[in-house]
Amino acid sequence: RKEGTDSSDNSSSSSTQNSKEMPPPILLPPVTRPIDLTTDHSAYNPAEVTAVLRRCNNAPRAISAGVGGGIKRVAGSLAVTRALGDAYLKTPLLSFNPYKRHAPYITGRPEVNCRPIVKDGDKVLILATDGVWERASGEDVLRWVRNYYAERIAETERRKNRRLNQSDRCSNDGSVTGRNKDDDSDERDDDLNMNRKRDIPRSPSPPTKRRKLELGRRTNRRGSAAFDSQRNNTVADVIVRRVLNKVRRARNISSLHALMSLPPGRARRSKHDDITACVVDLSEFVS
Repeated sequence: RKEGTDSSDNSSSSSTQNSKEMPPPILLPPVTRPIDLTTDHSAYNPAEVTAVLRRCNNAPRAISAGVGGGIKRVAGSLAVTRALGDAYLKTPLLSFNPYKRHAPYITGRPEVNCRPIVKDGDKVLILATDGVWERASGEDVLRWVRNYYAERIAETERRKNRRLNQSDRCSNDGSVTGRNKDDDSDERDDDLNMNRKRDIPRSPSPPTKRRKLELGRRTNRRGSAAFDSQRNNTVADVIVRRVLNKVRRARNISSLHALMSLPPGRARRSKHDDITACVVDLSEFVS
């Protein structure tokens, strides 16, 4: 959806990635700017509205809100102007009243854009769903990504300096660090405790309906806890968290935890659309 491009000639260097560690941070200079790679296929895009009206011969209510109000939709029904399914808005053969008389409204034809990747220019590719772009601009998301990587780089430098300082102190004191007896005994104690836990008899399983409810609650708590603890968050986690906070403020919800504790289904869907994000390091694709 968005591509971060560096308008200067600066390039970022990254260290070798350990398979067990997070991906290396990417240096995004302040001159990096977002470039739209797609357009919104919605009833708020004037070009798409014109295309819909042309297909259905200016049918009444071709672009209108639903019966209960809300956002603009095609024929008051569909939020997007292009789709793989929704055949009732594509052809009279698969449609029904009141849409059959004026179909087609929409198309399944995709929009394809091509952009050559420029070495030392294009930095990252940000892929995200409508739930992100309905709440945030390209500038917003790029700023979040840049700040995340800047903090990662700063944290790496702080750890490096701490290791150097500890190494200097050890050299001056002549001390040697290593594993001692207590470490082994602690691990043995942990193993013993785990074995004891396995021997404890389990209580009978709750009824199926109750088990599903409890599982849902535990899942929500785990999801909320993952966002409450930012220590190991990826850059995609940061984007999702920022967008959820925008939703929380717009909906006057007291906290992010309260929003994420809402049960799946209509209660949650009424607050925001699907929110998914992925950030791709383009340096790996340019030789």
